[in-house]
Amino acid sequence: MKKYFFLVLIMLFNYFLFCEDPYDRLVNELAKNAEGVSKITVIPFSYADNISSTKDGSVIAERLTMRLVNLKKFEVIERSSLDKVLQELKLQNSGIIDENSAKQLGKILGVDAIITGTLVLRTNGKIEVNARIIKTDTAHTIGAAQAIVLKDWMSISQFKTKIIKKEKSPYDEIVREIVEISTSIKKIAIIPFSYATNTSTTSKDGTVIAERLTIELINLKKFEVIERNLLDKVLVELKLQNSGTIDINSVKQFGKILGVDAIVTGTLVSIGDGKIEVNTRVIETDTAKIITTVQSVVTKDWIGDNPRLERYKMLKK
Repeated sequence: MKKYFFLVLIMLFNYFLFCEDPYDRLVNELAKNAEGVSKITVIPFSYADNISSTKDGSVIAERLTMRLVNLKKFEVIERSSLDKVLQELKLQNSGIIDENSAKQLGKILGVDAIITGTLVLRTNGKIEVNARIIKTDTAHTIGAAQAIVLKDWMSISQFKTKIIKKEKSPYDEIVREIVEISTSIKKIAIIPFSYATNTSTTSKDGTVIAERLTIELINLKKFEVIERNLLDKVLVELKLQNSGTIDINSVKQFGKILGVDAIVTGTLVSIGDGKIEVNTRVIETDTAKIITTVQSVVTKDWIGDNPRLERYKMLKK
């Protein structure tokens, strides 16, 4: 009897182990070793063979960033602030961190640790993720974790796999999350989203998604939502109209110029079959800190880049 009991326990353990979201598992494992770490950032991962797509490393880093924010254990540096530093240190394409660059990232960003690692392409559309957490003051690796993830996004080669997550009302879900944390938010602005992989369709897809969220928030009648034409002027002034990239300085500038309490923005990942993964962040303008994140999947049911026409149709309903 005891033999069967232990056999059932082992089966249950394996079931829950492999059913757990691999990104959650990576973050939880790394967090266990993060004693004394309060501020952290995630560097895009690179393939161990230095040949395969850098796009995959950016998507995986983005998903880990979302999980870290939701863990509410660390202050997580926003990806846009990180990108500028990576370019400055000429690390934006390699994702390879040595002792000097680890210490430089610590000084420039004020982070206690960085998470990065390597990828190995497996069969059946899977990727092996070998993650490390590195202290920036010593450049020592203080923890590591491994997981297998499904490549459920599209790369340049248009790799397509089965969609594993669907949402009935993705825009409603994002708006509900904003409402839940909105006790101190009265005035808000939505910035066009950008692709985590920096594809050329950023201005089209990111603008349409931002526009739909704007409409949802206006119809909610809970916030004062900054109109797009006023926002466009500020984006041009801050030279952000094409990138959608928001760093700490531009967040605070938005707050001052527009008088908003928070901005909504984020990144996109094309996952095939006309679907886009939307990783949304709500950022306080006075502190430039992320106060919540939400991930959803939307259907790309638009063509071209005329979200103004869509606004007219939605307001006419």
